[in-house]
Amino acid sequence: MSDVNQIIFRKTIYALAFYLGNLYLNCVLIVIINERLPSQEFPLPDIGFEFLPYRQFAIYLVEFYILFLGITLIIVFCTNQFGGQIARRFCVITGISIFTHAACLVTTQLPVSDVRNYCHERIPANVSNFEFIWELLKRSWHEMFRFGFFNSIIMNNDEQRRNFCGANIDNIRAIHIILSYQFLTTYVKSDRLPIRFLFDKLSLYGCWIAILLIIISRTNYLVDILFAYYICTRTFNIYHTIFMNESFYHSTNGNMFNRFWWWPLLSILCH
Repeated sequence: MSDVNQIIFRKTIYALAFYLGNLYLNCVLIVIINERLPSQEFPLPDIGFEFLPYRQFAIYLVEFYILFLGITLIIVFCTNQFGGQIARRFCVITGISIFTHAACLVTTQLPVSDVRNYCHERIPANVSNFEFIWELLKRSWHEMFRFGFFNSIIMNNDEQRRNFCGANIDNIRAIHIILSYQFLTTYVKSDRLPIRFLFDKLSLYGCWIAILLIIISRTNYLVDILFAYYICTRTFNIYHTIFMNESFYHSTNGNMFNRFWWWPLLSILCH
């Protein structure tokens, strides 16, 4: 492997570690919030819940769609001429978005979004500090690995279907759906205009249907979805605006983008 390829490979590994690290951080906070939320809180009023019916099976369809998006993105990463660079950008942008989600997740805890959502039991109060931390990390690791892997489908009883209460304001699913749509419609190209038009429309409809299914399943408040949309679109558009203008590559007085905390990641991981 040449020196250039080694550098590219290391950058890809670092970008993947940045993404997975932020995903695990979210899982840790979700488990911590499960220990903090009052157990008898009622759901907040939500306009999405008022106009859309509750259907438990909707979350199954969302998980199928997330798996489909993941497979499609992997195909793009492996077949595109610049697949490695696209993969690094996806990891960094998604990592930034879910880190922002983590920062907001820990500040305000909303009640469970539906009374039919079962919460995991809390860690017993009579354990030692070491046992508490160990159980916290173990639950966080389990929460991370069950994300998007047909968790709702393969678990066949109420006890197994229990979620951490923090996951009821977990819009990580929405973040991945929105960013996957943006990446696919940006980097999947076709010289044939009808195919391109059809792909963009189907991707758009699929994204919005998945978002509606999340609300129908009552796993997220509508405000979480709007928040995820704002984070994802702003981060994606600003990030790519910087890449499309070489004048923003350098820290100068006229480059206000360098005030973002994640601006150094561009030169380190994604060039």
